[in-house]
Amino acid sequence: MACEFDVASKVQQLRAEVARERELRIRIEARRDGTRAAYERIMALLTGQRGPPPARRVAAPPGDSRSGWVYFIQQGKYGPIKIGWSRAPATRLVSLQTANPAPLTLLATVPGSRMTELQLHEQFAAYRMTGEWFRPVPALICCVRAVVAEFGRPTP
Repeated sequence: MACEFDVASKVQQLRAEVARERELRIRIEARRDGTRAAYERIMALLTGQRGPPPARRVAAPPGDSRSGWVYFIQQGKYGPIKIGWSRAPATRLVSLQTANPAPLTLLATVPGSRMTELQLHEQFAAYRMTGEWFRPVPALICCVRAVVAEFGRPTP
């Protein structure tokens, strides 16, 4: 009987493990779908489209499936805005602040990949100052506000 109990106990443990793995797979899939959906929403906001952006904008190059956050950081109150990508935007803000005498503020974050970041760089290329820093023109400020309205304020 002890052997039967051990087997039943082991079967129960294995079923619990399988259920946990299934739940993890579902969460991973949902996160991937959520990142893709967030990308599509932000691109639709930027291009003024209703519905998902054209397929060529959605396809990410091979090896660009890493999820993270596209962030908007502003230098001072009216200074340039940096559009960047990081797995940890708050940590990135701290590292940027060390090399910057003006206070930096994390304005907004949106789930996305480096492809999302590059699309935003293309969208605002006419306002690029240097590298990933852009002039705070009304179009970019509206984009930041749309991201905040859609995804909420970033938490440090």
